Amino acid sequence: CDWMVNHTLPRMGPSLVVGGGVSPIRKSYSVNMVPDFDDETHVVTALARRKFAFAREVAGYDELVEGPGQEPINAVYYFNYGDEYRAHCDGECHGNPHRLGGRLATSLSYCIVPEAGGHTLFTRSALKVVPRPRQMLFFGYKLHDSDRMDDGLTEHSGCPLREGSKWVATQWFRDVD
Repeated sequence: CDWMVNHTLPRMGPSLVVGGGVSPIRKSYSVNMVPDFDDETHVVTALARRKFAFAREVAGYDELVEGPGQEPINAVYYFNYGDEYRAHCDGECHGNPHRLGGRLATSLSYCIVPEAGGHTLFTRSALKVVPRPRQMLFFGYKLHDSDRMDDGLTEHSGCPLREGSKWVATQWFRDVD
């Protein structure tokens, strides 16, 4: 965590949303961290490998592989009072059939946690996750027993920051050919 935070903070800019551009629903700063799979000792590569191993072994997403077609790890920093990411879905969340290449799951690794606010709230599930330093939150939105996607239960928000700051390493997982 210390290396990643120190490495990313000087390079961060306003967070963008899918399709590019800044959105009023996402108030934070971010930068991508690209794993170098030719260097197994690199911090970002080690983190990516651990996240993918978890997704395969614990969450049962056996089809996931690191490398081409996957998104880089996105470092996100919330530090201004009120910084937040309003309710959204990281992947398809309308119960539609899954499309090859689409996102299947998300992991958030919390390196810095706020003194107040900044929780992860699953808005349609009535679940609030209080971030803890060096812990990871993982949730999938492709249902294991069908080819269908979640019907909205993984919609979530990064609640407004009230005191302190929050830094997370986000990995979105895709099934790639």
